[in-house]
Amino acid sequence: MQGLQIEAAGCILVRDEPTSLQQQEVLRLFEAHGSANANCYTAFSNPEIQVFLAPNRGCMLYTVAQHWAHTIVCATGDPLCEPQHTLSMLQLFKAAFPDAIFIDLSKAAAQLLAAEGGVTITDLGCETTIDVQQFHFEFNKKTKHIRRRAEVAAKAGLVVEEVGGGSSAALRDDLRQMAREWQQGKACSDDIKVFSRALPWEAVGQEKGVRVFIARALAPGEAPPATPAAAAKLLVGKGPKQQQQQEELSAAAVQQQGAGQLSRKQRKLRERAARIRALQEAAGGNAAAAAAAGDAAGDALNSPQQSEDASRDILVIIADQDTNKQQQQDEKQQRGSQAAAGFKSDKLAALASDEVVLELAPFKVGKGPSWTAESNSSSTGISSSASTDAAAPPAAGPIPRIHACIVLDPVYSSGRVIGYTAERSFLHPRGVKGAVKLLQRHTLALLRAEGYSLLNLGLAVGYEIKPGVHHGFRDCAWLTTSLQLSYKYANSLYAFHNLAHTKACWGGGYAADSDSYKFAEAVHLVRKYAALPAAWSCPVGDGPFNAGVCFRHFGLYGDPWELLLFWRYMVGSSQAAATTCDNE
Repeated sequence: MQGLQIEAAGCILVRDEPTSLQQQEVLRLFEAHGSANANCYTAFSNPEIQVFLAPNRGCMLYTVAQHWAHTIVCATGDPLCEPQHTLSMLQLFKAAFPDAIFIDLSKAAAQLLAAEGGVTITDLGCETTIDVQQFHFEFNKKTKHIRRRAEVAAKAGLVVEEVGGGSSAALRDDLRQMAREWQQGKACSDDIKVFSRALPWEAVGQEKGVRVFIARALAPGEAPPATPAAAAKLLVGKGPKQQQQQEELSAAAVQQQGAGQLSRKQRKLRERAARIRALQEAAGGNAAAAAAAGDAAGDALNSPQQSEDASRDILVIIADQDTNKQQQQDEKQQRGSQAAAGFKSDKLAALASDEVVLELAPFKVGKGPSWTAESNSSSTGISSSASTDAAAPPAAGPIPRIHACIVLDPVYSSGRVIGYTAERSFLHPRGVKGAVKLLQRHTLALLRAEGYSLLNLGLAVGYEIKPGVHHGFRDCAWLTTSLQLSYKYANSLYAFHNLAHTKACWGGGYAADSDSYKFAEAVHLVRKYAALPAAWSCPVGDGPFNAGVCFRHFGLYGDPWELLLFWRYMVGSSQAAATTCDNE
């Protein structure tokens, strides 16, 4: 189909040599309007992707799915053009391919197609975009696990570095091997198309505009690479707005204590102390020493007129404050808690089993392997659940040198790179859990220091899918139900949960009463849609089969044998979970 002329206002299909005039115009459109379709660079890098070009107007990317004697044209993303030309580009494409489907559409483009008629609009999932300059590296209750996971990986000794064009052959071989093992863990044996792409690992770091970061283990005796000062400061700092809010909260707490009332944090700690005493009475063994610490904390909290120095010995430290100041407070906390518990050494006594029960200030009560003062420091911000993850044994096999990788494709606007799309982020099957979170946090800090504005984490297929009526569309009911069931029961098929955990979790959830969700003024979760011919809406016609052809082409499953075994995934297959993304 390359170079084929079609009778739609002189539009052409482009997939010629990079030096051709049409190809140069396509690249110009990418650089001018790439932010309208953050996945366009990734999609265009696939050899299966064609370009529908309307000279002097815009272009659209599409692919042709050909399986089981069926051929279906699939457009990917919004048109790359001026906003006023979006409708005309959609009309031209439909005139050229009347039975085409559209995927990865914004709501604005979906509304234009719905107004034209002849299509149904189905919710596909959620795309996450982070405003890099507004992100302040603080997390609420729904997102604090991101920090915990990243710190688990950091404490495991992993370091993050960017792979350049001069990378060694051994490093490229390691990346190629990790990608191969990642691919083998999926239900589909082929590379994913459209939403991801095959990467030339033999030339990693040499592709224009593409950046690759890895989380790897240090060799024995190797010094860790230096982190840029600006990025290191951002990893632990707060934005001006957050600092002001913290100061206001501190002032309010002082006034509240002066009035003879307990603060909310003090009440919570007193309740924790009571629960700890109850657990200690039932636990036996080290209950006496642990109860002494709990009683000391409870007695101190019972006095609202306590001094500032006394309160610091028991209050939990916020993990995102200044590192030096927090380290001093951590040391003071450890000395006070150890003295209250009767310990004289610089390490806490070993506890009995592998399960952490509860945590109070720096003194951890429960059962677990030797808690040291270093692991007990609140500056790490690692909760009991994260500590359990860190202690979990790795998967069978040799420990990998590269634990995780993230590939960033450029996002253009007005002729310059304004940010990046995380084209692929994956964890080695035997890698340290949290390595991808560590990569994402490091990448955010680095991009912010370099002045970029956005980081797109891509589409989480199936995440929080709603019926069409919820969005004001007529949807394909059987497809909506199928995607909902697949997300719930078929994680081993495409790792839907893993995608959501790696991408959508940065927003802390999705607001069901709106079309986009904004967390902390920096993380945006935006709905993406698919437009299918109205004739596909009947569940007993060709619609389900045609959709199966498209999903096979996209890489959701592989050969017909895998399709016949799809019911196994729907009822919960015993197959190991796929490691399509950060399998945490």
